[in-house]
Parts: sequence; structure tokens; C-alpha cells
Amino acid sequence: MTPTTGRRTSLRLAVVRAALRFLVAILVYGAAAVAYLLIGHRGQPPAAAIVGVTVVVAALLWLLRDRIDRLAMRAVFGRRADGYRVMRDLTEQLAATLPVDEVAPRVAEAACDTTGRSRAEVRLWLTDGEPWACSWPPSAASIGAGTAVEVRHTGSALGEIVVDDDRATNVLSSWDRRMLDTLARPAGAALSTVRLTVELRQRKSELEQLTAALHASRDRLLTARAVERERMRAEVATLVGTHLSAALAALGDGTGPARIGSLATVARESELALDELRTIARGIYPPTLLEVGLAASLESWLARTGVDATLDVTAGGEPAGDGSPSIDAEVVACLYFCAVTSMGQLARHSASGIGIRVSDRPVPTLSLQARASEAVCREAIQSVTDRIEAFDGQVRSRLGDNGFALTATLPFRRGGSS
Repeated sequence: MTPTTGRRTSLRLAVVRAALRFLVAILVYGAAAVAYLLIGHRGQPPAAAIVGVTVVVAALLWLLRDRIDRLAMRAVFGRRADGYRVMRDLTEQLAATLPVDEVAPRVAEAACDTTGRSRAEVRLWLTDGEPWACSWPPSAASIGAGTAVEVRHTGSALGEIVVDDDRATNVLSSWDRRMLDTLARPAGAALSTVRLTVELRQRKSELEQLTAALHASRDRLLTARAVERERMRAEVATLVGTHLSAALAALGDGTGPARIGSLATVARESELALDELRTIARGIYPPTLLEVGLAASLESWLARTGVDATLDVTAGGEPAGDGSPSIDAEVVACLYFCAVTSMGQLARHSASGIGIRVSDRPVPTLSLQARASEAVCREAIQSVTDRIEAFDGQVRSRLGDNGFALTATLPFRRGGSS
């Protein structure tokens, strides 16, 4: 339809309304004239009677205004008149109270009924830039190409109401577009509430997911701590306990000169036990980490444990020109423990091709790769992820058929020890 056709539609609607009102007035005046004649009066009726009938006609037209409008729309639009009535009722409800979850579907339904199109859609622009849409009918697909009317609230664009283009005319008449504009104006305030509700629900869902992830991470860290504690106890019992048992056994051997030999054995075994304790302590937190840097500490750890891994450390804790570490001590410690924990974990499960690369340019970065089973790979990735995210870092991982690779980055913090 052309704009001219839309103007003709408006003119027809106005003419039909006027004709219906004129018909009601004629009927009332005719009924009054017949009554005047039946009661036996002849000649010109008094002015008071004419004024009284006119008042009755005006009051009757005011009382029947809604029915006259519906009849006029029915006469002009036929079946589509119901859509305009729905739109008008919805506009009144939007101005009053309507449940938030019903606003968008009702607006889309009213747009569909008003224009006579098969599909309509309400689209909202969320504050993060993502679109949100509600279609009518509910099972209808999203409208790719259609006619849109902008919805605004407090002067800013809120979204749009879109109706599917008719295959025959492909455009809306000016009258239908005017009806959509009439619908969009009061819908702005209600749809702003819908947008706020959608955003709050999304935020609630994100917070629930984050809370669940934090609880899961905490549980994994507690489990890892318990496992490491048991591993350390077993290591102490195996490496230190053997020498202590030998020393205790030597204390009870012989008397006199033999007793002197036993004391020498006790001293030797005690020294060996002390060396083993020092080695275990260096594995917990090596004093060389801040003294000689991350590279030397990791190389020392590999030499002690015998883990077969490729190491490439280009920075991370080495003293700068002024004697202070290049990056914060906590970051260096995090990189160290991520590296040794993951390498030890992978080595216990007979992983191969273990490679570690650490750099601090442009930000502290840890790269890890290995070939192992899927379960072992996922466990190693999760272990590194928990530690890195605790320092506000990020982890990108790729899991393949024969292994995995990950890259972890930490915020750059320059400074001294923690």
C-alpha cells in the first residue's frame, strides 16, 4: 500500500464514524418528534424541548463512543478491527499494570494483529550490546527482513517492534505504521522494565555460575592440599624415616668400643636425614627462588626429581639492575608452583613430551604442553587454572587427542617481595 492509500483509510474511518454518529442523532431526533406528535402536540416544538433532546443526543453519543468506534473499524477494516481493539486495550494496560513477563509477548501479538501480518517481534538492546528478542507466535522463527518501528524511552533508543513483510505489498501502509507508532510510544516505559528484568536475571545467572565455580575451585584446592599433605608425609616417612630408623637401631648396638662405632653411625644417619629434610623443604619453597631467580630454581627442581621435561625460562624473578626482582615475588612464586605442580603431576602419570616455557614480556606468561591421557590432561589444566585465576590471571587451553597445551597469563606487578 502507498501513503495515499493510508490517507484514504483514515478518511474512510472518519467518514464512517461521522455517519454512525449522524445516524444515532437522526434516530434520537426522530424518536423525539414521533413522541411529540403522539402526545397530541402540533406546530413548532418549544425551544426547551429542542435543547433537551440535543442534550440527550450529546450524552448518548458520548456513552456510545466506544461502540461507534468499534463499528466504524469493523466496517472499514473487517476482521482486522479486532487487532486495533487489542492494541487499544493493551495500550491501556501498559499505562496501568501488566506482569513483566507478559509485556513483550503482548506487544508482539498486538503488532501482529494490528498490521495483519503473520509474525511480529519485539527486540531490545541490552546495555552490554547484546540483542534480546521475543517473537509472536512464540514458536515463530526470528524475522530476518521486516519493517521496524523504533521504541524509545526517556529520549534514548530502547529497541524496536518488527513485523514480517507481506509478500504481496512488501511494505506497511502509512496507517499501519501509524498504529505501530501509537503502540510503540506507551510500550517504551514497559519495555524498559522488561530490559531491566532481563539484565538482572542474566546477572543473577552469571553470579550463580561464578559462585558455583568458586565453590568448585575451593573444593579442588582443599583436595589438592590434602593430597599434597599426604604425599609429603609419605615422602618424609620414606626418605627421612629410613635414616631415623637406622639411627635408632644403632643407638642400641653394643657397649664400650662398639658403642663408639654405633654413635658414628647415628651421626651419619642423622646427617643424611637432615639432608633429606632440607631437600624436601626446598621443594616446598626454595630459598633460591628470590636469590637466583625462577630459571635456576626450576632447573634445581628438575635435577632433584629427575622429571624428564624441557624447560625454557626467559625471565621471572631474576634480579634487575637495581637489585629488585623484575616482577612481584608472589607472581614468581605462583609461576614456580604452577610449573612444579603440573610437571610432578604429569610425571606421576607417565606423561611424555612435557614442556614448560616462562616469560615476563609483555606480561608474566606460563606455557605448558604434554602428551597424556585425557583425564590426566584435564586434571593438569584444572590445577593450573585454579592457581592462575586466584591471582586474577587467565588461562587458554587446547585439548587434543594425544595431549594438551595451555597458556596462562598473570597481571604484571613490578615490585619486591610480598
